[in-house]
Amino acid sequence: MNPRVDQHIIDKVAEARGQLSNKYKEKGNFAYAEVNISGIDKKDFYAHSGIHDASKKIPGAEEFSFKTDNPIFQATEAPNKAGQSFLRDVDTEYKILNDLADKIGTNYEVKGSIRLFTEKDTCDSCNLIIKQFDEKYPNITIEVIHNNDNSILPK
Repeated sequence: MNPRVDQHIIDKVAEARGQLSNKYKEKGNFAYAEVNISGIDKKDFYAHSGIHDASKKIPGAEEFSFKTDNPIFQATEAPNKAGQSFLRDVDTEYKILNDLADKIGTNYEVKGSIRLFTEKDTCDSCNLIIKQFDEKYPNITIEVIHNNDNSILPK
């Protein structure tokens, strides 16, 4: 990640984190996707690893991507930094890419780009989901950038 080039991403993440309650503001992984895809009006997608359910109406997270009951891309188990494996269906990349795939649907020829920022580096499960998204929508370029496991401080 280049702080000079990607300052607008850092600013968007800091602002979105700042809107959350203290429980989520400084904990968990946060992701932001800058989306430019034909037919998708929404350009900014956000997700937090600790916020899963839209029905909980968490202040500041109203427009986030959430865990879905019917994912297009299935999460797999992958280890955390401590080496403990668990199903990665709460990961930010999983939430955003499933949300996008749900919005795109069967328009497999759609063109566009995604800059997917995540504070933590992607795990094997998320790498697989990114690969599957790329295969399903070959005309959408995905650039993944991460912040070397460093949280961005909220504004």
